[in-house]
Formats: sequence, structure tokens, C-alpha cells
Amino acid sequence: MVVVDPACSRTDSCEQWFQPVRKTAAAGAARWITVVALLSTVAVSSRAQADLTPPGQPRTPRWVGHFTVFAANGLVGGLTAGIVQELRGGSFQDGFSRGFLGGALIYLGKRVTVGKWAGAGFAGREVAAIGTSVVRNASAAEPSLARIDLPLGPLPARLGITVDDSRDLRLRLDIVSAAWLLYGLLEPRFELDVGEALSSGVPVFRAVGGSVLERGQPALGVAVARNIFLSDPTASGGPVGTTPDPALRQTLHHERVHVLQQDFFLAAWSEPLTNAVFQRVAPGRWVPAHLAVDGLWWVMPSLRRWIYSPQDAYRFPTELEADFLAR
Repeated sequence: MVVVDPACSRTDSCEQWFQPVRKTAAAGAARWITVVALLSTVAVSSRAQADLTPPGQPRTPRWVGHFTVFAANGLVGGLTAGIVQELRGGSFQDGFSRGFLGGALIYLGKRVTVGKWAGAGFAGREVAAIGTSVVRNASAAEPSLARIDLPLGPLPARLGITVDDSRDLRLRLDIVSAAWLLYGLLEPRFELDVGEALSSGVPVFRAVGGSVLERGQPALGVAVARNIFLSDPTASGGPVGTTPDPALRQTLHHERVHVLQQDFFLAAWSEPLTNAVFQRVAPGRWVPAHLAVDGLWWVMPSLRRWIYSPQDAYRFPTELEADFLAR
């Protein structure tokens, strides 16, 4: 079946629109091979820098680890924008250079979000969101700040700001995040820590008299679809952003980094791909204007479960980054 875009006057004109994608398919495959190789290198390097030096050995300077994480974020942002723009018939070089800058901003946001001051999580998430917006705009071959997409702190909503003469503002519901937020509110085993949620810029739930489970095993915390669930509610209390237990505080910072990773995956990959599916059918064309649908929120957790056993899950690249930055 041939689906005709309403913007095309004839079916053959739509076929011409798809020509750049066909011509760059081979190049795109080569780019993906490069992605896998670079990410594998980054994962190995990150582990070496993540303060896992054996006792008695000289410790690797922290700045080396931060440079590794900075480079990894830049590469992921650059390759994402470069590959997508080239597949759309644009320039890989333009997408990569601007995407790398976006990745650098994402790294800065992650540095901020693990700060020990009240509101650090909120501020870091917004900074990283600007970087993610740069990557997404570069992917579409648009000006780097053509549209800024900001999460509204702990609310499951995103505000799209079009930076041009129209000054268009568009509020969208993050439907998957809202579903998990509703689960946390309705589940008697969890209570919402309002103060920590405001400080972190993301819903933070604490287990009531128990622990959260991940893959059937007790865990100090877990981040799911931009919601954080923590164990041991007896460690809560005190002013906003000051959980007294050091291990739980580090876990909270770890999960904040995961939330920023999830924000990037939503905005740069999941939402654009999901929107492309909805726009193929008339009833779904209103979805991108009103909903942020993270149709692929399950991909990264599933990959981690498929590749690593529960004992080795910390070796997954997203875990290595979160562990390093939270220390």
C-alpha cells in the first residue's frame, strides 16, 4: 500500500522525497557500525575511570573520568544528529558538529543534577533538556535553538517553545511517565516525597517499610519512565534535598542521571519514531501536538536484561555513567 503525504501533490513526488533515504541507507549502516564500536570503547573506558581501581594501585584522576563521560555524551549526541540528518538527506557533518555541542550541554546538565544543593536535580534536568533539544533540532536540519523542549519538573508534561516569530508554546502530556506516576500514587507501598520531588525535578517515591525490587532483587532505587522509586523511607526527612543516609543520597543522584538519560532517549529517538507511526494514520495525527509518547521506553532496560545478568548489570554503559557521576 502506498501512503500519500497530504503535502505531496502526486504519489511520484512523495517517492522523490524518499530518494535521499534510499541513497544513504548504506552510509547509514556504516554509521551505525561506527556507533557500536565507539560506544563499546566508551563503555570500557568509562569502567576504567569509574573509581574501580584495585586497592593499592594509583587511582585514576577524576578529571580523566569526567573527560571520558563528556566525550561519550558528545559522541552520542553528535552521532545521533549526524546519522538522522544524513538519512533525511542532509549533512552528517552539520548534524554531528551541532549534535556534539548538544551532547556537551547534556553532560553539563548531568554534572549539575548530582549537586548536593536543593534544586540541583531540577536545574540539571532543564540544562540537559536544552542540550537534547539542540540534538533533536540538528537531527531535523533546523537551527540549533529552533525549538526548546523542557520537562515541567516533577509534572509528567513537557513544554515545547518554538523560538521564531510565532513564539508558539505547546504543552504535551508525557503519557508513559504519567502512567507510572499514577501507579506510584495509587500503590499503597509507596509514598510521594514532595520535597525531594521538587528538588530533583522528577517524582520521587519511597517504599513504605520495605525495598523496591529490580528483576526480583531488592535494590536501593530504580528510575522508570522519568519516575524515581527509592527504598528505606526511614532515611527520609530533613529539609528539601538533604536525605541523611549517604548511600541513599548517592542512589538518588544515580537515579537522577538515569532520568536525564531517559529524557534524551525520549526526545531524540522514541518520540520522533513514535510520531512518525502516528502520522501515517489520520486519527493519530493529533497525537504529536498533545502527547509525548515514549513508545520505546522499554528498549534500554530490556537490552540491559538481555545482555547482562543481574550481577553484571552495572557494566551496562548507562549504569557506568550514572555510577561515576553519582560518586
